[in-house]
Amino acid sequence: DNPKNTWTKKPSYRQAYSDVRSAVDSCHHDGVIKDRVAQDPAKYILPDPKLQDMLRNFKKAGKQVFLLTNSLFDYTNVVMNFLTNAHIDSREWIKLFDFVIVGAGKPTFLSPDAKQRQMLRVDISTNLGTLHNLRGKPVQLSKNPMDFIQREGRVFQGGNYKELHALLGIDSGSQIL
Repeated sequence: DNPKNTWTKKPSYRQAYSDVRSAVDSCHHDGVIKDRVAQDPAKYILPDPKLQDMLRNFKKAGKQVFLLTNSLFDYTNVVMNFLTNAHIDSREWIKLFDFVIVGAGKPTFLSPDAKQRQMLRVDISTNLGTLHNLRGKPVQLSKNPMDFIQREGRVFQGGNYKELHALLGIDSGSQIL
């Protein structure tokens, strides 16, 4: 709000990005938005009845399907169970994906300048999504990404694009649709 119109120039794109990012982060950090959505997802989210078929068809066609979200497991579980019309304690939605990364921290997750953030294993046996260290070598040191997923599970938190690329077995983000 600027009633006296004292702005003399438009903000730079960098400043506009910084301001919008700060506002969005502020709205998400206190949990108010996600708490309301989690209490009544139908009020805020329009499910697509074709979502599950689409994801299954991608997998049948040999595509790797993953979910990369900034939301933590507890909220992701609520939303995905709503979208798949499942009970809150269900984990069937996870099978729609080759792997899931929650708490990604985008856009930093995708930045080439991103500092190494530890990838953690998410315990999906409860709705809390308790975090654990990986059981073995990091994905970049695994010879086969599928062996890594078999050992560690399908749901992770954190990390960065390098680990995403290693999980997908690719060298470049240009190989992702």
